[in-house]
Amino acid sequence: DIMKRNTRRIIATGSIAAVAACSMLFLSSAQAAKSVTPVKQARATVLTAVPGTVLSIKKKTRSGFTAWAITIKRSDGSVVVGYVGVKSGIAFDWTV
Repeated sequence: DIMKRNTRRIIATGSIAAVAACSMLFLSSAQAAKSVTPVKQARATVLTAVPGTVLSIKKKTRSGFTAWAITIKRSDGSVVVGYVGVKSGIAFDWTV
């Protein structure tokens, strides 16, 4: 159903935006430029925004940034991918 799918997109996008905003509060620009986000931290960031079961984690380039692509199966059966910047640790994109 299109309405349910759109609602899920809005919820997922809002959750990721909230996580990204919180992540930015804890990193100065100098720290963000030098840090490398471990895969466990990226996994936790995505699971905080959208609970579910991790299906895969891959390092990819997304929107010109090196990112952890974390595929999650949610409790409703839908599959989503959260992208977390390797250098910044910020969740910056979401594929529903």
